[in-house]
Amino acid sequence: MRKIFTFGRKIRNKAKSTLSNLLLKTPLALNSPYLAAMSLAFLTKKENSNGSKYKVLALARSIFMDDVKAMSEFSGQIEFLSTPLPYWQIFFDHFMRGPKYELLEENNYHVTNYCTEGREKYFQFIMKFLPAYKKFSGFKAILTGNFAYMPQQELARACTKLNIPFIVLHKEAVAVSESYENYVNQYKNHKFIGAKVLFYNKQNMEGLLNINMAGLSRDNSSIVGIPRFDNYFLSPDEKPNRKQIVFFSFWPRHSFRYITKDEDKLKKIDERSEQFFKMVMELAKKHPDVSFVVKTKRAKHFVEYVENILNKYFKDGIANFKITNIGDPSEMIHQSLAVIGFSSTTLIEAIVVGKLIVTPDFDDIMAGQPWDYFTNHQKLVHYARDIETLEQLLFEKAHNFQYDREARDDFLNEYISTTAGGASKKAEHAIIETIETYNKLS
Repeated sequence: MRKIFTFGRKIRNKAKSTLSNLLLKTPLALNSPYLAAMSLAFLTKKENSNGSKYKVLALARSIFMDDVKAMSEFSGQIEFLSTPLPYWQIFFDHFMRGPKYELLEENNYHVTNYCTEGREKYFQFIMKFLPAYKKFSGFKAILTGNFAYMPQQELARACTKLNIPFIVLHKEAVAVSESYENYVNQYKNHKFIGAKVLFYNKQNMEGLLNINMAGLSRDNSSIVGIPRFDNYFLSPDEKPNRKQIVFFSFWPRHSFRYITKDEDKLKKIDERSEQFFKMVMELAKKHPDVSFVVKTKRAKHFVEYVENILNKYFKDGIANFKITNIGDPSEMIHQSLAVIGFSSTTLIEAIVVGKLIVTPDFDDIMAGQPWDYFTNHQKLVHYARDIETLEQLLFEKAHNFQYDREARDDFLNEYISTTAGGASKKAEHAIIETIETYNKLS
């Protein structure tokens, strides 16, 4: 039944992709910004309907849209529309043809002359397209989840010219505090174009201000917290399923990319990670009455990483071990007895809702170097290097577990700027305030 459902979803997605490609590429072939505006307006999705005079277009990406949905549910002052960012990528690709396009990246977009002609043509197209699209859709501002995406650079420039607030709710914000300098250095060559950047926490805002990123200042920066976390702060916790454990998967090379470049350490981390996954699989096999849900990121290689380990050690599979790259993380956390993961905001989410968290232990490999969120918050985390420890944590300690309140609050203030929620209201207030400021200027 699951295979039939998955196949049906793939067919629907393929049909939707074919239709959207046809509707967006045809106006480009005809060089018609007006027709492109009509097509994108037809494809634009209404996320909520509350009659608000503040309509905001969200450039949809996973995780970011969880924040948008949370704002709709827990604040409700804005009516959100959305278009997937890949739709804008279609426009962008049309104008960025040629060999230099292969060299153009987020990190060099504002410091090279690659595709200068294509960028200008794209900008001129957007300048004609955007007023018509705004008229058809009715939005007052545009909201996105990162200031770095290439397809939105000229869009942001056009918004500035046309007096449309372009706002970023910067979702790439939570990293190991002690390695944060390495993390923010990736943005040194970037440039913010727009009206406002809303940050999850002080660490991220100060880090980006300290590297003097072009276009960013204290005047256009604000800390609002993480809206989607209101799902935990402001919703009553569901009765956990004593028969479910969720494992938010990680890919070690990705998780350690800002922490170490030492290849010897990385090889040991790869080996330790594989053994950790194997231990979880062994416990799933040992406890067939317990559902182990492994949630990966969307991209295919994240799914394949777990599947390859499963096939290596358990060729016949494990009936109660489910690998998925879809589903609502908040529901999975609410419904589980314990949460497994590494260097993921889902572990912070689990702390908010009071679930025991378990993570692999890399301390001996990293030899005193900070490597996870909990370096200064050891009371909150449980490390497992052997299967006996892992089993004891999941099947004994997780029952009736409670956090030390002071340690929990100290950690949450550092990473998400609140111990009580309310980020959705703060974010919407900042967006509305920005729209009103632009209205006064115009």
